[in-house]
Amino acid sequence: MSGCGYEESSYESLSDVHDEGDLSMVSALSMPKDAVSIAFISDVESGLYLASYETRSPISQIKKAGMSASAAPQIGLIRDSVGFGVDLPSDVEVFYKCLDIPEYQAGATEGRGEIALAGITNKRIYQWNQRHNDRLDERLCRRIEK
Repeated sequence: MSGCGYEESSYESLSDVHDEGDLSMVSALSMPKDAVSIAFISDVESGLYLASYETRSPISQIKKAGMSASAAPQIGLIRDSVGFGVDLPSDVEVFYKCLDIPEYQAGATEGRGEIALAGITNKRIYQWNQRHNDRLDERLCRRIEK
């Protein structure tokens, strides 16, 4: 991500979120009611986003989203995929979930899906996505054509 053309916003708590795009992100990420210190960065054109917030139980969010813990060889690859010029803390634990983008499901194999990614450090959770990223898709998703 080049760092231009994206929008940033931040809020103290969920009750402060008022932007329509941010509200839809809160809903899509199933953000917990106790979320505070919330920050969003998104690029509408590419469909990429990064949300970060503090919650009492970040691991519950990961489990609720059905994400898998990353194997050691993929940790650097996932950390480097955040974009928006953001560097995750060095002690972050990373997770992922391979998703499908409907318009590419028919007969598509690699590099055609979306990957939901997350990192946890202390009480802070970072959630972001990658779309059409062949390198991540190949290493994490390994889709098999039916």
